[in-house]
Amino acid sequence: MAERKRVIKFNYFKVCCKDVSTSKISDFDINYLISKVDGRELVDLTEDYYQEKARLDKFWYCEKFNYWFFNFTRLRDTNIPNKAYTDKVSEVMELAEDEFLSEECNAIYDCSLNVLMLQRNIHSLSVAGIESYLNKIINDPSLIIVLIPILNKDIFEKVDKAKCYRKMTIGLANIKNKYVKVKDSSLSQIWEFCNKHNGLKAEITISIGRGKKDTLDSNTVKETLKDMENNKELISKALLTYTTDDDKVNVVDLIEDVMHDYITVVLEKKISLASQYVENLMYEKFNQRKGEIYEILETANN
Repeated sequence: MAERKRVIKFNYFKVCCKDVSTSKISDFDINYLISKVDGRELVDLTEDYYQEKARLDKFWYCEKFNYWFFNFTRLRDTNIPNKAYTDKVSEVMELAEDEFLSEECNAIYDCSLNVLMLQRNIHSLSVAGIESYLNKIINDPSLIIVLIPILNKDIFEKVDKAKCYRKMTIGLANIKNKYVKVKDSSLSQIWEFCNKHNGLKAEITISIGRGKKDTLDSNTVKETLKDMENNKELISKALLTYTTDDDKVNVVDLIEDVMHDYITVVLEKKISLASQYVENLMYEKFNQRKGEIYEILETANN
């Protein structure tokens, strides 16, 4: 009988923190998180997640490769499946008061790059859920942990090759609680305009209309894209429509087109997937990407 396999998706994030008093974004010190969770009982690591619970179930440090492995879990006690038998009809599966279904989400944090490789699973904690959980655990009113997605390297390569920039749509969110890092830029002017109106959200579309040979100013477009890359926590939408030399119309999404990988795992019968097995596959994949991630981060910082 053929092996049963499953494909798991992973995304990459910079782990940062926002200073509440200044709104400045900087790298988060993972050792601060470890100091908050090390030695605590599981019950003390459990936080509310909507009508359910979330918990950091396991974590350990790999000294050889200088990374932390984290195993987050969503503790579910509703929508429980039935238990089936070979020769009997399915029956209701009941959980004891202290029992839950565990929807796991694994992550590797590389200490040298300050990058988190995070498993995506429709049933597990979302990215926003992980952020919320970490902020509850550290319980520090002076800062907010944010996971900033790393964009694919070829996004800006595609944009640089564009013959014509036809339309750009920019969405801003939580304007009052954030600020634009680069002053006197196109993005900062949009932010200032919206802030003067006491708005919390804004969306602006700039277009050349139906003109086929016209183009938005290329230098300003590239400057704005760079500003959006450096202010990801402020951006809720970032779409650019452009044409290439063959006049093909393309749309690039700077929010959704983030760096990701897929890993195929072998599923064994009647047993859940072991964290250590997933960890080994994750780091192997992460190590293949490490040079590219470093290059992307260096480009973003320059």
